[in-house]
Amino acid sequence: MKTLNFKIEEELLQEFKKIVKEYHENASEVLRGFVREYVEEKKNDIYYKLISHEEASKSETEEILKELNKLSDEDLKMETVEVVEL
Repeated sequence: MKTLNFKIEEELLQEFKKIVKEYHENASEVLRGFVREYVEEKKNDIYYKLISHEEASKSETEEILKELNKLSDEDLKMETVEVVEL
């Protein structure tokens, strides 16, 4: 396991310590649980899935390009445009 240092507001830290003490919990385990939940949530996010893929191997790249080169201009023509505002 690794040690992690981070900054937190004094008032929030004191409240956290009070709560874990009242519930007889281990502060480090509670924080690890929060980090696990955060990581799992983000790993299931579509944006993360799109940006976290590994690069394709040379043979995979060649296979993809081979298939893309089979597409006609009509296949590549954009039919509709949709704007999604966030």
